[in-house]
Amino acid sequence: MAVGYVFGILWLGISVAVMFLIGVLRFESVTAVPDLPIWMAAVFLNVIMQELLVRGYLYQILKQKHNIVFATILTTGLFVALHGGAFEAGFIPVMNVLTMSLLMTVLLEYAGSLVAPVIMRFICFFL
Repeated sequence: MAVGYVFGILWLGISVAVMFLIGVLRFESVTAVPDLPIWMAAVFLNVIMQELLVRGYLYQILKQKHNIVFATILTTGLFVALHGGAFEAGFIPVMNVLTMSLLMTVLLEYAGSLVAPVIMRFICFFL
C-alpha cells in the first residue's frame, strides 16, 4: 500500500514539475468542488473498475495464455483507447496515459496486487 502512495506522489510530482518548468502549466485560480465526497467516491469507483477490467482481468488472462510482453502491449493499447479524450488534447496527454498504463503494469507486477495501482491512480487525481 505504501508503494502505491510513494509512486503516486512521485509520478504526479514529476509530471507537474516538468509541465510547470516548460511553461505548459500555470496556477491562476482555485475552483471549489461542490459535493466533494460524492466526487471522490465516483473517482475511486472509476479507478477500481478500470483497473479490474484492464489489469485485473484482461491482463491476467493474456499473461497466462501468452506472455507478459503481449499482455502489457495489448492492455496498454486498450487503456489508451479508453482515454480517448487524451487524443483530442494532443501528444503529451496521450504519452501521459500510455506511460501511466505501463507504470501501473510494472507496479502490479512488483506489488503482486491491484491495491497499489488503484491507490496510486486515485492519488494522482488529487495531487
